[in-house]
Amino acid sequence: ASYVYDGGQNTQEFLCTRNGAHAIGVRTADGFVVKKGSKIAESITKSCPNGIIKKREKCSSIIDKNQILSEDILFSSPSSASGFVCGGSSNGNIEWKTENGIMLKDFEAKEEN
Repeated sequence: ASYVYDGGQNTQEFLCTRNGAHAIGVRTADGFVVKKGSKIAESITKSCPNGIIKKREKCSSIIDKNQILSEDILFSSPSSASGFVCGGSSNGNIEWKTENGIMLKDFEAKEEN
């Protein structure tokens, strides 16, 4: 199966909605992309990993006052993407779900069968 994000109709989108976020992500050949227009959590948890804090600072120019992304952002994994979106440690295989509520890990397991 190819995970290249081409914006086409065949690209499965996943949602991450914890902690006030409402983000849309897609798997790509390069990693996991959180799409432009996604809303990320306003606050970060006390235990938020330093890498997430740094990534949010680095991307601050494309996060508007309402916490909406003005550009797509590529992450190395679904977990780094969901951590960025939720503002804390996160398991992307559980956090990212299809619009029908199927977790990413279950979606991928079904794909392999």
